[in-house]
Amino acid sequence: MYASSDPGGLAELLRSCSRLCARRDELMRQEAETVRDVGLAKGRQQLRPAIESFVEQLQADAHRRNVGSYETLLSLIAKEVIPTAGAIGLDLSVKRSLPALDIFVRKAGGGRSDIFEDQGGALTNAVSTGLRLIASVKSGRRKLVVLDETDCWIKPDRVRSYLKVVHETSSELALQTILISHHDPAYLPEGVRLSRVEGIPESEEGVRIENDPRRHAWQDDEPGMRFIRMRNVQSHAEAVLHLCPGVTAVCGDNNLGKSIVNRALRAAFHGEGREGLVRDRGGAQEAVVEIGLERGRTLRYVRRLKGNPIQSWTLLEADGSVHDGCDGGGRDVPAWVAEKIGIADDDHHFQRQKLPTFLLDRSPAERASVLSIGRESELIRVMQDLHKGDVTEDSRTVREGEKSIAALRERIARLSGVDDMAGEAERLRAASEALRADAEGLRSAENDLAALIAARARATARRSALDVLARTPDASVPEAIAADMDEIAACGRHAAALAGMRARGEVARARVQLLAKLPAEAPQMEDGGECEALVRSMLTARVRAYVASVGSWVRSGIPEPAEIAGDAEVEADVARLVQARAAAAAGKAAMEDVRTRLEANAQACSKAIEALGGLCPTCGNGLGDASHFLAHEVEAAA
Repeated sequence: MYASSDPGGLAELLRSCSRLCARRDELMRQEAETVRDVGLAKGRQQLRPAIESFVEQLQADAHRRNVGSYETLLSLIAKEVIPTAGAIGLDLSVKRSLPALDIFVRKAGGGRSDIFEDQGGALTNAVSTGLRLIASVKSGRRKLVVLDETDCWIKPDRVRSYLKVVHETSSELALQTILISHHDPAYLPEGVRLSRVEGIPESEEGVRIENDPRRHAWQDDEPGMRFIRMRNVQSHAEAVLHLCPGVTAVCGDNNLGKSIVNRALRAAFHGEGREGLVRDRGGAQEAVVEIGLERGRTLRYVRRLKGNPIQSWTLLEADGSVHDGCDGGGRDVPAWVAEKIGIADDDHHFQRQKLPTFLLDRSPAERASVLSIGRESELIRVMQDLHKGDVTEDSRTVREGEKSIAALRERIARLSGVDDMAGEAERLRAASEALRADAEGLRSAENDLAALIAARARATARRSALDVLARTPDASVPEAIAADMDEIAACGRHAAALAGMRARGEVARARVQLLAKLPAEAPQMEDGGECEALVRSMLTARVRAYVASVGSWVRSGIPEPAEIAGDAEVEADVARLVQARAAAAAGKAAMEDVRTRLEANAQACSKAIEALGGLCPTCGNGLGDASHFLAHEVEAAA
């Protein structure tokens, strides 16, 4: 037989050629990509000096932009408070991969003086105020700042200049500023709205806020807080502070409740609502702070003495409905407050009255972070780090890429003859196809030859069948053979019947022989009357013995008569007892006699049963022993 498919070696050769061609194409693609990457890396290496020079120049420009303007602002504030103060200097550097800001006073000889450690409180207050204003603007949140007694360390004759700088700076930076001061309102510059706190904190009515009659007409979308309403907040039973876009001054005598405005805001935005915030007069159970916002919205904060939650925050729409999802409580300020209002838990919004310094007592890294000074420089530093990483990566790409290109080209060279191998395999495949076609022709010829041989065999078989049919007899011969077969079958049936009759005759002869052995007459039954009488007499004796034993038992319980003298009746009873005892003794003797006769009868009964062969002459069943019959009779009598 010929093969019906390609040889396994040829098929595997074709598959191997295909895989090698695909592998060569992949290596050539990798070589092209590696050559491109190495070329780009070498191009960037050539540009490295120009890039580094550009980044350095960018960093210098950013430093001048950030630090220069802040130095000017802080120096201006310091000069207004203390004319003899030196210029304020800022030095931005990088420490531990983070921007760091040093704040100092420039000395005449070129030296530096630390503001917090080496300068007085007035200069510290002035510089802290400027830093707080800068931080409020740079934070990116709501432009609001509360200055609570920041002028406490400033001479009264310099307060006017200080407040003027605050007013002008707030206007320049578009800051909404609440200025709390105990100084004479006459020090306030022109344009500042004044609200006075008056009254007696210990009274039932508490203190009140007299707002500036020049109330600002807020536009619906104009940024800024509209008012701060306080109910049962320490000394304020019911008070409203109206605000304006610039500076709103809150003045009054000491210890009246000016700083309560700052505490109310810290409670609402920092969650600092202590129990002491609730007014301790009039039975108040909660303190409520409401803050007017843009588009008629109101933020309501409640601090309760009891209940759960102890603090709650709600953002109300102009119609009094709750803004979507802005209602909650707990000990922490909800996240939506910072998101919707723009004030988070930051120190720069609300300055504590008793901690007027800001950032000067912090580390240089914290100063740079809070003031957002150095963010641009930090981005430039990140650019430098990225550039250094790119330079390192380019060097590695060139070094490893050139090695990879050489290795790839060597492997591609080893696969250069794969096309010739594939062509030769294709020619072998074509030859295999031709051989397959020849094999198919030979296979068809083999099938035709097999069919011819089979036809010849069938013809030979037909000729043999015809010869057999030619020798077959005519129709009369089968009929005679059938008749002979029927006669043979009938003879077989007669022979079987004869064998059965012979078997039955043998059985009959056996029965006759058995009957001949039987006696001519039936045996006579023996008379069992004598035996029955004997058994009955034994049973009667057994019953009498049982009764006698019962009487003996009764008589044995009678005690001996006691000797009693005297009474005739007692003597008669004793006589009767003596007679009864004598009768019992006689009955016992008779019972013994009966028992003796009974044993004799039992022996006689046993002999009679033994003579009968242990079988009843009437029914043929076993008789047992005599004691068996005597016991049953005794029980029946009892």
